[in-house]
Amino acid sequence: MSAYVIGSVLGRLLISYVLVLVVLMIVSRLRWRVGLRRSVKWYGLLLTSIVFLAGISQAIIRDGGVV
Repeated sequence: MSAYVIGSVLGRLLISYVLVLVVLMIVSRLRWRVGLRRSVKWYGLLLTSIVFLAGISQAIIRDGGVV
């Protein structure tokens, strides 16, 4: 696995987490501490993995690879 692929996967994982964090902050009425606390609970991590897998699957379906 090349450094380019690892960077791409880690970048997608980071963006997925940020998207979930923003959504949970909006649900928490823009209280960032509550949103951050919710994002590291099991449902926040589950949502992050679902968003990540959806993004990876779309990249694989569209281009035939992760990158």
